[in-house]
Amino acid sequence: LSDFVQPSVGGNVTIEVSDATFLTTYNSSDVTAFGEDFMYKIRIGLNGKYDVYKVIEKVDNTHLTVQLEEVNRITSGSTVSNIADRGETASTKYLRVMQNADYMCWLYDTTLSTFRNDGIHMTAKGLKLVADIVSRKLSSMGLLYRAKIEYINFADPLVKQLLIDNGISGDGIGITNADALIPLNFGTIFTGNTEITSFDECVNFKSIDTMYGFDGCISLRSIVFSEKVYKINNNAFKNCSSLQSVTGSSNVKEIWNDAFNGCTSLSVIDLDWSKIEQIGQRAFNSCVSLSTAELNIPNVKYIGNGAFSGAKITKVSNLGKITEITNGCFSSCSSLSDVTLHEGITSLGFSAFENCSSLQSIVIPDSVTDIYAYCYQHDSSLKTVVLGSGLQSIGNVAFNDCKALEVIISKATVPPTTASNAFNNTPKIQFVYVPDESVEAYKTHDVWSNYADRIKGMSEMPS
Repeated sequence: LSDFVQPSVGGNVTIEVSDATFLTTYNSSDVTAFGEDFMYKIRIGLNGKYDVYKVIEKVDNTHLTVQLEEVNRITSGSTVSNIADRGETASTKYLRVMQNADYMCWLYDTTLSTFRNDGIHMTAKGLKLVADIVSRKLSSMGLLYRAKIEYINFADPLVKQLLIDNGISGDGIGITNADALIPLNFGTIFTGNTEITSFDECVNFKSIDTMYGFDGCISLRSIVFSEKVYKINNNAFKNCSSLQSVTGSSNVKEIWNDAFNGCTSLSVIDLDWSKIEQIGQRAFNSCVSLSTAELNIPNVKYIGNGAFSGAKITKVSNLGKITEITNGCFSSCSSLSDVTLHEGITSLGFSAFENCSSLQSIVIPDSVTDIYAYCYQHDSSLKTVVLGSGLQSIGNVAFNDCKALEVIISKATVPPTTASNAFNNTPKIQFVYVPDESVEAYKTHDVWSNYADRIKGMSEMPS
């Protein structure tokens, strides 16, 4: 090191390593006398001081490029020596203690004369492993060493206090990232709280894989999930009427019943819809601010009753593997103008598309056997309906008040059993096209006969 030139903090320098075998693993505990490496850190001694460098890259088998991170981290030649295998030496100012391959620096406090574990915030969740050793070495010197701990900075201090008060994590003063990694769940400590406003720091709690317990938090405006979250549980954010933004949710696969029901201000949620497999009942009910240009959920297997009722969806292009459109699923989606339903769906539930006032045309797959009551009621812009060949029944007022309806195309050779009021208040129906061989059957059917003068064979349809 005689020719070593120290860079400025953040600057890089290339060094020659005397023990080249170190370079085969970047985590050797024996990096000769000039330094050590834990978690890709190297300690270099120069002029009686130790500086901390971060390994940037291996140049070759004898050289490393390193970056200066911290100057004068530890003073050498101190009076306290080798604190077992979990520590370093201490001067009159600093002690360096290693825990889980990471060093923490403890600052000497001259205002106190006795050593206390709480003075350095040693807890069962933190540095408990070194507490006894450090106490034995330092208490006789009458020194107190306090940790320079970096706490998570909570934008909403009430969230931090609730976590600490309920023993979720922390040392009574703050919560570190290490605390946040400990397996835990929030339980119901936030449920019904009307004061918390944000919990973007939730992203630090990386052991949590299921979100729940924020229902009734009417002042909560934003939350950020960690990447481990895969499920949003029942009632998780129900009636969080001020919630505007949910981010970090790109790995979510399951959204359970009422998860966001009543979140009337929710406008941003960064779900990766291609990963979604389940959406529970009323999951996004009354999310009147939630706008998505296209709902494309290729892997979804179940969507519950009322799941998207009232949402600002404009297009449904892929509903994955579901076999039914459940009751009220897309009711009151006033912006919905384009819906593609796949073969394999067998039924359209009660009020499934009721009050979808922008929907102009629909094509029912041949696999659908039943259209239940109120299904398309009050769809005031609906002009064209194509009924699949497998349709067997149409329920009460299924197309009631579709005042713009002009054309019905029914592909079923046997007229579906149809409620007498299924097409109530549809004054503009001009044409009903049916299979050529079934024209007479439709004209003499107890309900379809009401349109006998407008029933024509499909061969007469305009090209």
